[in-house]
Amino acid sequence: MIYVSGGEVTCSPNKNSMGGRCQHFVSLLIPLISKLESVYCFALATDGEDYLKNIGGAYVSNSTLNICNKNKLNSSELIESWNSNILLSSVNCLFESTPKNINLGDIYIICRL
Repeated sequence: MIYVSGGEVTCSPNKNSMGGRCQHFVSLLIPLISKLESVYCFALATDGEDYLKNIGGAYVSNSTLNICNKNKLNSSELIESWNSNILLSSVNCLFESTPKNINLGDIYIICRL
């Protein structure tokens, strides 16, 4: 099963936060998918920049919460403080990218194998 969607979610991070809309979107899914099997969620910025330079989006899976816990990361606190970049970079779930000259919105993919 696969779901594909497009658009751009709105976020209201504070000026000291680290993370973009794609990163925050997939971070919010971490606790929701942690009890499922073989679920993967991707969010990609078509312009190549998800708020932070050279970060084009992020992904998580149903095992991401376990990895956070093993690394003693407080995922809830990082998400609430809009620091999804810190969370996702700590578990190697970011897509590196370069800026593009086109922006068609973001692409969201959720799949279950």
